[in-house]
Amino acid sequence: MGYDISYHAIGKDEISQWYFKPLKLAQKGDFESIAQIAREAGVDEFYVEKYADGFRSALQYGTQGIFNKTHGFHIAVAQGYFREYFYTRGTAFSFLAKQSFKFKPYISDWHEVLPAEFLAEFSGEIHNEIVENYCCGAYLGADNVQKLLRDYEADGEIKEAIDGFYAQNLPVFLKALNLARELEVGLLEATEVVEPNPIDLNRSESFSNLFNCDTQGALIYAEIAAQQIGEAIGCIKAVGGVRMVRENFTLRSANATGGGSAME
Repeated sequence: MGYDISYHAIGKDEISQWYFKPLKLAQKGDFESIAQIAREAGVDEFYVEKYADGFRSALQYGTQGIFNKTHGFHIAVAQGYFREYFYTRGTAFSFLAKQSFKFKPYISDWHEVLPAEFLAEFSGEIHNEIVENYCCGAYLGADNVQKLLRDYEADGEIKEAIDGFYAQNLPVFLKALNLARELEVGLLEATEVVEPNPIDLNRSESFSNLFNCDTQGALIYAEIAAQQIGEAIGCIKAVGGVRMVRENFTLRSANATGGGSAME
C-alpha cells in the first residue's frame, strides 16, 4: 500500500485552538461549544457537525499509544475543516529527510510544539516522521517554513533535491509551503486524511472536508494512474500477441513435419 500524503498549513496556536481546546470540551461533554468554534470560523453546518462528532472518537485515544496515529492524525483532520490542504501521492517531507539528512533541521520537534499540559499527561510514543498509514508525520514550524523557502529560492542543492524528490508533485508542495508562509504558520504532513480514487475522483474520500482539498495533486495522481493502466493493457496485449504468433508458428511447424502424406 502506498501513501496518500497531505500537507496542512496550521500554526502552533491553531493546533491548540482547533484540536486541544475542543478535546478538553469533549472530555466535559460540551460538544455544542466545539461546534461553535467551527461556526465562528465560517465552517459549513454539515462540516460543523462532522468536526464536533470527530471528538467523540478522540476521547478514546487516551494518554498512551502512538501520538502520530491518534491525536496527531486528528490534528491534520481538524485543520481540513478550517483551511485548504494539499494532496501529493507518496511524497512526504519526512521521506525526503530520510534520503537526505540536510532536510532534518527543517523539521520541528513535536515536544516543542505540543501544549505542555498534554505532554505532561501523554506517555506514548511521539515521532517526528511518518511511521505508517493513517498518521501524521513531520511538522515544519513557521520559522522553518520560511527558511526552507528562502533556501529553495536560493537555487542551490536544496532546490535540486526538492525538485528531484517531488517531481510532478512539486507545484502542489510549493503551493502548500507558500500558503503556510503567507499565513505565517507551520506545515504538517499526514497520510490518508484524504484518499483519492484515481479511477473515479468523484468517489474519493476524506476524514475531513474533501472540498477543502486542493484538486491539483489528485488530478496528477489520476493522470499517472491512467497512464500506468494504459501501459499495462498495452503489455498484456503485446504478450497475448506474442503468444498467438508462437501458437500459430508451432501449428505450422507441426503441419510441416508431422506425418504429412506428401513426404511419404
